[in-house]
Amino acid sequence: WTQSGSTIVASQAPCSNGAGDCTATIQTALNACSANHFVLLGAGTFRLVGSLTVPSNCVLRGSGPDQTQLTLQGTSRNYGILIGTDMGVGGGTVTLGHTAITSGATSGSTSIVVSSASGITLNGLLIITQNDTSYMSETGYNAGGTTGPCNWCNQGIAGMGDSGQTVRVTSISGTTIGITPPLYMDYSANSPSAFPMNLGATNAGIENLKISANNIGVGENIDIGAATYSWVKNVESDFADGDHLEIAFSVGNVIVDSFFHDGFVHQGGGYDDAVRMINKASGTVVQNNILWRMHTSIIEEWGASGNVVAYNNNDSAYHNDGVNYTSWQIEDSVHGHGAHPMMNLFEGNISGHTEQDTLWGTSSHATYFRNWHKGSRQAVPVFDSRGALQPGSATYEEQNASAFVVGNINFYTNQVGDVTGSQHLVTVSGAVNSLISPAAVGAGVSFYRV
Repeated sequence: WTQSGSTIVASQAPCSNGAGDCTATIQTALNACSANHFVLLGAGTFRLVGSLTVPSNCVLRGSGPDQTQLTLQGTSRNYGILIGTDMGVGGGTVTLGHTAITSGATSGSTSIVVSSASGITLNGLLIITQNDTSYMSETGYNAGGTTGPCNWCNQGIAGMGDSGQTVRVTSISGTTIGITPPLYMDYSANSPSAFPMNLGATNAGIENLKISANNIGVGENIDIGAATYSWVKNVESDFADGDHLEIAFSVGNVIVDSFFHDGFVHQGGGYDDAVRMINKASGTVVQNNILWRMHTSIIEEWGASGNVVAYNNNDSAYHNDGVNYTSWQIEDSVHGHGAHPMMNLFEGNISGHTEQDTLWGTSSHATYFRNWHKGSRQAVPVFDSRGALQPGSATYEEQNASAFVVGNINFYTNQVGDVTGSQHLVTVSGAVNSLISPAAVGAGVSFYRV
């Protein structure tokens, strides 16, 4: 890769080391970036009042996360940096209709036959979907009551099933369509369909910089949509107004060697401060990252499939409802929550509370291999701001304490070689400095029925 143009200097106007808006300066350089080139940001602070879009075959590269800081000053609930097309809830939609899959929808297949190839383009994307109602549902369970239907689990797109995967089109011969990666499973129930989608970006990257939100309205620090073979590497995401990173309707992307931490709101409902894979995001590798003091660290939902979450360290997540945020143990690794993620691997991770929950529907075919689900975790207060940590106020979370939970409407879960549960010297319900067993704090595996 070769540098595109001159290094953008933080101290020069209009950037003025954070005093001026540098959005247009950086975006102009990105727009001029030719194939396999990178735009280099020097050391210093770069103020972004607008959003940046990284085009295909280009990298936005800083001088290091301890040297180059992008401070997000936008007020619309959108994103800081985009790779591809904004495809999340409130973003773009699939507008090309869909076509029935008439044959080839079997596990391992790299070729399908469709009723019409209209709208399908070479190297474009296809969303392969189905609903097998024998074990898939967009109606969840919460304290014995229904919480569905999850109308947004397929982004409200007519005819799109809750399960599926995103693939890239490798060839078109009449109505025979070559695809990669191979199909993860048999798509044989309830008329499987293929939804064509325009490719937003390929081979684009964000590297070696720090992104800081400022509690004024930006939705995601990083947004990846309708993208292939793109990456985020060696990035520090410092606080989030919404999520740290969201990836949707994409395949083959990598999130690696980065540090995601903190958020201004720790209450869910779009404020999970998470790395979130949604809307059939497939073939994503999330590896060797630290996720710290978020609301929920890693979420796979709304049909995310075939993803690998490996060798990440999740710690100190907390839920702040204004009352018990130092005691309620929110899950920090979630597979489920909204229908229907499947065929995902979790390997070698450390987390406090791992859960396949049932709030907005089902999930299936998750494999957990050689992880440590601790089941006990400290809340280290900072009161949702960039103020100083208060380690003297740190407490172990007592309520909802579990290491590994699989809700009753989740199916085909594999847990192999995991370490589940732990012991800590904690203060619980007046028992000062008592050794609490894993049965009380850091409970082990919980396969519960509602």
